Amino acid sequence: MKIIRLAAMVAAGAIAISAAHAEDTEAPSDITISGGATVISDYRFRGISQSNKRPAIQGTATLSHKSGLYASVWGSSIDDYIADNSTELDFVAGFKTNVGQSTLDAGVTYYHYPNSTFPFSDFFEVYTSLSHTLGPVTGKVGVTYAPKQQALSLDGISKEDSLYLSGDLSAGIPKTGSGHRTGTDIR
Repeated sequence: MKIIRLAAMVAAGAIAISAAHAEDTEAPSDITISGGATVISDYRFRGISQSNKRPAIQGTATLSHKSGLYASVWGSSIDDYIADNSTELDFVAGFKTNVGQSTLDAGVTYYHYPNSTFPFSDFFEVYTSLSHTLGPVTGKVGVTYAPKQQALSLDGISKEDSLYLSGDLSAGIPKTGSGHRTGTDIR
């Protein structure tokens, strides 16, 4: 029940922020606030179900500056086996800029599991990606690195780092939405 209340609050906040921002008829601001909420059939992170193959409720809010700096908070319901908890909150800070006709994005993500009884469940990663759109197709390559942290160990004792390389290709498919394929984990 707690996660439903959290998701409802995140969704209501994101909708209120988006609606307030959309109604703003003044000159464009240097700061943009956006948000959203969704219900998905299965929350997967790098191929592993975080919701035990059940639906999840997710919400997000992002504050962006015209300089390219941005900060986001994203939340999702998860299954208890992930962090002995029912909530994941991700805090993101980054910088996005155009490089020629491509877009470079770099930042850090902190994964937080509130009230988890697992020791050292929280962890962080740094990421960078480069994307380019050609007609209706967008390609993106990325590298994500997580330095040695106890939350990433298999036995809870040893510390290991992780490297995740990704490739993403997306295109609009008429009358159906979009197609999407993403990367793989490398150690």
